[in-house]
Amino acid sequence: MATKKQISDIIMLRGLGFSQQEIAEHVSLSRQAVAYQLQKLKSEAVLMGSVDTFRSKCRGIISGSEVDIGLLEEEALEIGKLQNIGEEVVKQTIVAELSEQGWVVLPKIHFKLASTFLQLEGTPADWRKGWPAELNSKLGWKNKMADELKRLMGSDIELELRPGGGAARLSKKIAVDYA
Repeated sequence: MATKKQISDIIMLRGLGFSQQEIAEHVSLSRQAVAYQLQKLKSEAVLMGSVDTFRSKCRGIISGSEVDIGLLEEEALEIGKLQNIGEEVVKQTIVAELSEQGWVVLPKIHFKLASTFLQLEGTPADWRKGWPAELNSKLGWKNKMADELKRLMGSDIELELRPGGGAARLSKKIAVDYA
């Protein structure tokens, strides 16, 4: 069982981008224990909200003399906003990717969404492991990308699916609207 101090450190270190293994080494827990605590924190944040979860887990551990708790709460709120990306923003990102081109292969759309919403730089080969699952979680997607695109975009896009991949383009109706 993790102590309140360990949980506070897990929150802080994860927010700073440390891996589960790095956090585990710092707080003297197994990587699996850190993963479990992160999952519990995420579930609690979904129910209580990210700011309330942050307050309840860090109050008394992070004192005002060490850190401006109000600033940290504001940062937690911003993180919470980023974790709940609205579908309209996702749609606009997809439309922008498709608007200047004909058919675009689905991986290119996937990479655009990841670079935008996970703030990944460089080529996908350089990105951290697990980014597809992280992106699906952030977008709230539970199905294959093509299925989620159909659900999200409806008749605004056309999909061409084939074994080993597929492509998408704006439908003629929406292409005129955005021209």
